[in-house]
Amino acid sequence: MTPLMLAVAAAVTLGGRLMHRFAYRTFNVLGMVLMGLGFGLFATMDADTTKLQVIVYMIVAGFGIGLIIPTLNTSVIGAIGRERRGTATSLVQFFRSIGGTIGVSVLGVLMTGRMTSGMSGLGERFASLPADQLAKFADPQALLDPAVRTLLPADLLAELQNVFTHAVDGVFLAGTVIAAIGLVAALLMGNARMIQPAAPPAASTAADAKRT
Repeated sequence: MTPLMLAVAAAVTLGGRLMHRFAYRTFNVLGMVLMGLGFGLFATMDADTTKLQVIVYMIVAGFGIGLIIPTLNTSVIGAIGRERRGTATSLVQFFRSIGGTIGVSVLGVLMTGRMTSGMSGLGERFASLPADQLAKFADPQALLDPAVRTLLPADLLAELQNVFTHAVDGVFLAGTVIAAIGLVAALLMGNARMIQPAAPPAASTAADAKRT
């Protein structure tokens, strides 16, 4: 399990335990801030970024995401009557899936476009490499293959890594903007919070104790 998913799991657990003490907006605002901060840190990565730095960035972003997921579900369920909670829950999951699919597609296109743009000037500098072979590295998966990297000249590999990190930075910068929009929406949520179940009447409690 990646540090990102571990942070998400830890935040979901912690947020679920503390949700009844604070308004939904508190967790959503904090989650959006941490997620945006994590994405902003990801946007600063380059070829010299260490693995430890990446792990820290994952933890920050994952903790923010983990605070948001249960809070949004619970806030939707708490805002409607019992007879519509099943519909509301399914709609939340549906729109989350649709949003994830669209987001991955749009950000994938953005990354590919930035990769292609960044590699447009490499053909002249590395004329000895066939154009069709160079074009293959517009796909980031090819550049992530260790076997492929060992076959590349050091100067070409450095340039390709710079192009790749520049493309990735653009994706996370877009994610930071999306998190900022989510933060504005979270600030407008109001002070609604989880409703605690009413305690049973004392008489009923005593009667139940006698039956047992």
